[in-house]
Amino acid sequence: MVMPSARRLRITIAACSLLGWCHGDSEFIPAASEGEWGFQREPRERLLEGISENITHSKKASDANFVCGQYARECQVAAGIPNGPDLWMSSEATYERDGTYAYKEYGFFNHSTCVRNEPWLVMTYTGTWKADSLSPYVKDKSLVSMDITSVWLKILHEEVCIPNQFDRTLNICLNTLAAIQVMCPCNGWPWTMAEGKASRERNIGMFCRPLDQCPLIHESYLQRTQYVTYSATEESGCFSQASPDVKTGWESPMAETPNCLTKREPMACTVAKAAAFRAVDERWRRCLTLCSMLLAAFLSTTWPQG
Repeated sequence: MVMPSARRLRITIAACSLLGWCHGDSEFIPAASEGEWGFQREPRERLLEGISENITHSKKASDANFVCGQYARECQVAAGIPNGPDLWMSSEATYERDGTYAYKEYGFFNHSTCVRNEPWLVMTYTGTWKADSLSPYVKDKSLVSMDITSVWLKILHEEVCIPNQFDRTLNICLNTLAAIQVMCPCNGWPWTMAEGKASRERNIGMFCRPLDQCPLIHESYLQRTQYVTYSATEESGCFSQASPDVKTGWESPMAETPNCLTKREPMACTVAKAAAFRAVDERWRRCLTLCSMLLAAFLSTTWPQG
């Protein structure tokens, strides 16, 4: 198996568990015990304490004002399985101006379903983000971290049929429903789709505790802080792989593939004051014009004619 990046690990394990290819050599950072539920990271301001910065940046400040926006990664192979299908995924991340964060991963069993945007599984992570300083480890890069407070898992197909790798005239049909029930039993809450519904979605933190009720999610993301090294402009951003380990995410970051992404639309975290004032002035001018017209119309109909 081609080992996936940390970002692709959850989709890959979900798929290979379904196909019976997963084994015990996947490395997870141990989850907190039930009594330790909640963020256990060091305060952000302490993570960079005592670090002597030997890097000379060409930038005077971090790119915190430009991280905001929506970034999408198109279809790419998450992992290649010997004698099996390639596992495909796409994803999108959104950094909002109000400090909220959302990340979605879409899982597919082949390229064609990915192109058609027909995933069998969607994982949604939400929380908050905070921009930190320029990186003391990498020239002209900045630091950002995300606290993941909620994870949603959505299954869109109870069965997925893919072409047989040895005989393309035959299909192999996989019981995705059974796989999800094994990975995330969620205290017996049903994963079956209700009549007339096209999907079934669960909030993992709400329905799937204690931790052994969905270890895949608890161990990798939920109630954890993700660390990323990046650079950004109003039009695009370049990111490292996100990691719950500050040493991997900040100190020795690994580039994503592709490294740089164009935003869905140009965006900065703060609105230019001059533009905002012009917009207000324009709305005020139009309001005055309209009020003047209405007042003139009223006076022409009510004022006594001489």
